[in-house]
Amino acid sequence: MRNFLSYGSAAALALSLTVAAHAQATEPPVAPGDTQDAAAADEVSDDNAIIVTARRTDENLQRVPVAVTVIDEGSLDKGGGFSPLDLGQLAPGIRTTSGVGNRSDIVYSIRGQSVTFGNIFPAVIPYFAEVPIVGEFSTGSFFDVENVQILRGPQGVRFGRVTDGGAVLVQPRRPTNEFGGYVTASAGNYGLLRMEGAINVPVITDRVLLRVAGERNRRNGFTTNLLNGMKLDDVHYDTIRGALVLSPIEGIRNTTFVQKNIAHEANSNQIFVLNEAVYAPGSPRLIALRNALIKAQQVGPRFVENGNPGWGGNYGLYNDRHQTIVSNKTEVDLTDSIQFRNIFGYVETVKRTGFDYDGTAWSRVDSESLRVPRVNQEHISDEPQVVCSSFDKLLNWTVGAYFDKQKPHGPYEQVTGSSTATDNTVLQGSAAVSLQTTTSKAVYGNAELDLSTLGVEGLKVNGGLRYTKDKTNARVRGSVVLPLATFLSNAYDPGQCTNRFPCTTFKAKSDVVTYEVGASYQVNPDMFTYVTLRKGYRPVDMR
Repeated sequence: MRNFLSYGSAAALALSLTVAAHAQATEPPVAPGDTQDAAAADEVSDDNAIIVTARRTDENLQRVPVAVTVIDEGSLDKGGGFSPLDLGQLAPGIRTTSGVGNRSDIVYSIRGQSVTFGNIFPAVIPYFAEVPIVGEFSTGSFFDVENVQILRGPQGVRFGRVTDGGAVLVQPRRPTNEFGGYVTASAGNYGLLRMEGAINVPVITDRVLLRVAGERNRRNGFTTNLLNGMKLDDVHYDTIRGALVLSPIEGIRNTTFVQKNIAHEANSNQIFVLNEAVYAPGSPRLIALRNALIKAQQVGPRFVENGNPGWGGNYGLYNDRHQTIVSNKTEVDLTDSIQFRNIFGYVETVKRTGFDYDGTAWSRVDSESLRVPRVNQEHISDEPQVVCSSFDKLLNWTVGAYFDKQKPHGPYEQVTGSSTATDNTVLQGSAAVSLQTTTSKAVYGNAELDLSTLGVEGLKVNGGLRYTKDKTNARVRGSVVLPLATFLSNAYDPGQCTNRFPCTTFKAKSDVVTYEVGASYQVNPDMFTYVTLRKGYRPVDMR
């Protein structure tokens, strides 16, 4: 048995059981996409070496001139279960916190760089199977993984989106030539039940490899909503992932990941702790109501009474999330020293939520997803690269391009309810819409030169340049105040810009050149030093 904190909140006891099955492979269990050349193999052949892909190639962690921390699968499995909130305890320089009112929304921060209100993109971008996730990337993706790599500092001259804070690279396990699988189960108090499993099938050795994995996680909430008896702060999500490697002929490999995550969870509770002196002014009756609610919370025991039947039956605290992630990587060996790669990504996120920001039965600051989701967006990205090695592998260089587009996948908005000071029935609501479409285009190149031919063994210099151009088009509809019954009826077209409720269009453009320059020196087999200077960038916001 192990004691651990479940999502940093409720202490739980867990009993874990793991069942695994393996069949001896006739060849080493290496996927076609994992092959290395002889020089790379020599470099990473040290005993107990930790292999990272921070520079889009397999390298020994101790010889990479990048500020990177690797969390292996064993560390992720400790404690009976893993949450992205645990990253701050496993790696220096990164902090992960929950979003407002929802434990499943994770905010990543590296060296103080995080999310700025009104900014389009965060300073720290998570990647799943080399695809950037610029929207939400929460629980349900950190199982059956090879490792998680934390890159600190500006990124962009080597891969993906340009940013100024860092990146979190999550690499799920790829199919191999070994037939096998495993099942892991954890159970504990608060109704904890977590199951994880995978099966790996080499359909045709070296040609068609398949892996299917899944996770199911349940845990009851530990806070009770007195209004409807709902348990808050629970865990309830399912994830299924499929991976397929195709290598029809020697020198061509295609790796595809498809992941679907579904969550139906109650959000976190909020407690009203403001006082009359600092709270926004209002009528004497409103001030008296606020103060009475505050005193009730201070007297205890701690309670919440969120939501209101006036929402038409869809009330309370909830978080329903459907997310689909597709990653496709194609690798073509044009010659012994030139390889073409293309990484395509597609992310679709649909989310419905209910929030109560004051933690009482007062519905004045409650918000709900009524007829359309609160988040409804899709993100498409594509990244072609040419990777080359020249002069007997003394010079390694890459040129690439990057494109991504975010746009609404359908209508979305959030409705905030309002009640009177004496009657808690929701009388009216207000809703605003901000439909944003963003595009990013970039070209980049990087190179590393081995200067050992000059008589200094182990000395290398590296650098890179990137040009990025971003564009944002936003259609913003100001807050619409209507009777709540209107929002719930067909008389109102939710999440849209209409003649009755027109939108204002805003446009923003930005472009910048970012760079990296540095040098590294392998002093001896046990000492590696490097120095680097990087410039990062984030797109202009819409404020």
